[in-house]
Amino acid sequence: VCSFRSLVTSLCDEYFAQYRRRTHVTPKSYISFIESYRSLYGTQHTKVDQMAQRMNMGLNKLLEASQSVAELQVELVVKEKDLAVASKAADEVLAEVTTSTTAAQKVKDEVLKV
Repeated sequence: VCSFRSLVTSLCDEYFAQYRRRTHVTPKSYISFIESYRSLYGTQHTKVDQMAQRMNMGLNKLLEASQSVAELQVELVVKEKDLAVASKAADEVLAEVTTSTTAAQKVKDEVLKV
């Protein structure tokens, strides 16, 4: 505190030498300076805390999203296998239907000839 006060006193002397205006630092002005500094510090500290909380929430959301994506990728692999099996079964059914349709068409043509 004392070194700060002497620093301010020397700066006041420099200010007088440069601008020819006297400034004085009294204990009351020093205390009001400290109070205003504490107030400003508290405000800035609150802002930084809020920003840190937002950032942490955002990081948590990103982690949750990456976990969800990993789970969905596992589900996708399983569903792709199921889809491949279903597609193969559908192709077999389509082949059977095509064969049946061809046979039915031949029978229809024979019936129309008679």
